[in-house]
Amino acid sequence: MMFPFRSLALAAVVLSSGCAARPVVKPDGVTIIRSYRFETTVADPQPAWNPTTYLVVARHQNGFALYQEGAGRQEFFAAEDNRQTYSPVWLNRDQFVFGGPRNATRGADGRILNSTDGLTVVGVVDDGRRCSVTRAPLSTRGNRPRVAHEEVYAQTGRTMVVIDRFGAIRDAGEGFWAEPQANGPGVAWQEAPVIEPDLWTAQSPRGRLVVRWKPGVVSFVPGGVQPRWTPAGGLVCSVVRADPPADRPWWTPGTDVVYLAGPDAEPVVIARDARDPAPHPTEPMVAVTARDGGVRLVAYDPQVPSRILVTQGRTPQWSHDGLRLLAEEPQPTRPEATLVRVQVLKLTPAVP
Repeated sequence: MMFPFRSLALAAVVLSSGCAARPVVKPDGVTIIRSYRFETTVADPQPAWNPTTYLVVARHQNGFALYQEGAGRQEFFAAEDNRQTYSPVWLNRDQFVFGGPRNATRGADGRILNSTDGLTVVGVVDDGRRCSVTRAPLSTRGNRPRVAHEEVYAQTGRTMVVIDRFGAIRDAGEGFWAEPQANGPGVAWQEAPVIEPDLWTAQSPRGRLVVRWKPGVVSFVPGGVQPRWTPAGGLVCSVVRADPPADRPWWTPGTDVVYLAGPDAEPVVIARDARDPAPHPTEPMVAVTARDGGVRLVAYDPQVPSRILVTQGRTPQWSHDGLRLLAEEPQPTRPEATLVRVQVLKLTPAVP
């Protein structure tokens, strides 16, 4: 299927050149004005913001849901052909893409079986009162899609692949969970899968994070996972302190969030006992999941005080303009129905 691609880099604001004298917002300059919540029917809804609006897509027990933040609309769409929605991510204002539940499994005979769920593109038309959708296959290969440069990066077995708007696929080498840079040439990936069983390598369960800033310029972060590019061209990631037990979540040994300002910079720990980094789209700060279950805001400069924004929440994500922050909010009494909580924010620049 061909999709009319619009770059997601439009919202990126590079914090350089003329922005140097602009007062910046620090973690203590973020105030919650109000909050909304959306009900879900799954333990891991995997919500994702639209790149230009306040529309949110999330997993639903039998398909997916669209939430219009502010309008209070919740619309549910059933799966077609038993094709469940996992890892949805927006291609542009009007389309998102999703994959299947897993990358690969091991068969009864010991063979590794790559997923054949492939990727599906969903077109969304929102007339202000309701949404209508269309579905079409993008590829027969790929899992956990990511978007940059009018292409979709995805995983198939131990191989990273890149899929263009026509559905043509090219291999991008061995590695796991490629994270392309939306406004630059960089791409980061893991040497080991970490978040799922390693069926392929004999390396340490943690492996290393490979950060290719541009062709020929590469950095490595031992134990690095969850890479996220910053608007100014740096990178943040979680670092797993020790090899995770096979029967426990990957973050069990403890995790820290580190920041690399560029290819010549040493990793700097900006948040201890934290994971799930989400760089703000315009300000020099990052939202993270704290080990005790809240969402914390931290600056790239570890000397700037951090703050807990909410005491319950995980996997934070900023809206395109940085004025909304959503997070998954587990319900202890209903673990099968995690809430999606949206905080509407006021940002106050620090006094120079």
